[in-house]
Amino acid sequence: MRLRVVTLNVWNRQGDPKRTALINRELRRLAPDLVSLQEVAKSPEHSQLDELIREVRAASPV
Repeated sequence: MRLRVVTLNVWNRQGDPKRTALINRELRRLAPDLVSLQEVAKSPEHSQLDELIREVRAASPV
């Protein structure tokens, strides 16, 4: 059995604004079985996790 694992330090909201789209694209390309994200920002107004996985979730088969 093969298990594809991806781990990524998101760095909160630091860096290039295009970073979220790049992360989305790479997660779809890699198609991991397990993803571990570090330093993901969450506030009452915004969930960076939702933003990061939005497109990945939509592209994944159920």
